[in-house]
Amino acid sequence: MKTAQDRLQHLTAFEELAESDFPLNMVSPAVKIIVAIVFIILTISVNKYDIIHSLLLTSFTCFLMAIAPLKVTSVLKMLLYLSPFVLLLVIFNPVYDKSIINIAGYQIYGGYVSAFTTVLKFINTTTVSVLIVSSTKFNHIASSLRFFKMPKFLIIQFMVMYRFIFIFLYDIIQSLQAVKSRGFQGGKFSWRNMKAITSAFFVKSVLRGEEVYNSMLSRGFEIKNFKFDNKIKMSDIFFGLCSLLYVFIVRFI
Repeated sequence: MKTAQDRLQHLTAFEELAESDFPLNMVSPAVKIIVAIVFIILTISVNKYDIIHSLLLTSFTCFLMAIAPLKVTSVLKMLLYLSPFVLLLVIFNPVYDKSIINIAGYQIYGGYVSAFTTVLKFINTTTVSVLIVSSTKFNHIASSLRFFKMPKFLIIQFMVMYRFIFIFLYDIIQSLQAVKSRGFQGGKFSWRNMKAITSAFFVKSVLRGEEVYNSMLSRGFEIKNFKFDNKIKMSDIFFGLCSLLYVFIVRFI
């Protein structure tokens, strides 16, 4: 039950962060997506032995972190959760890459350099992605996809699915609380109990989906009449141009 509650609290916390008054929250989602995509492409394109440009691109990540609502400690926790996957990829770099690289007059094995730059790329790309998501509501991110000519039907599916996640997690918490309140003392659920609970969740989710859809229709919802807010202000264009200019300069300097 604690796991489900934690997931619900994390999703709610991201929505609350997106409603704060930090500078990054005020930028248009479409502009932030463009900047993030360009930054990720340029970061990945850096040579595996090029430490200088990888470090220079990290300065842009630090800038976004300074104007984003997410705390540094929260970003570090997310990086720690994902770090084992990257470490498994780079741990054998020094074994297979025996090339010698000259850095500031010192000769270093290329495997260590490539491992360091790979970890740095992971930190930059992951941090920027997390900061963009934490500073933007999911509905705004989904509606901004219309700016990139994504079909309206798919965007609405994403928005409804995201909202349905909250309802589904809330139902899971209620069901687990009901089981606990009836004096369930076993350490684990038996297979028979799990089958019954899973089937009940499936039926309940189908019925709840129909209720949500019918409530949308009762309020006059139609896909063809659904409008998205994709307004881009001059301040958004200024932020996007300055960000892209800085990223290109530190990448190709």
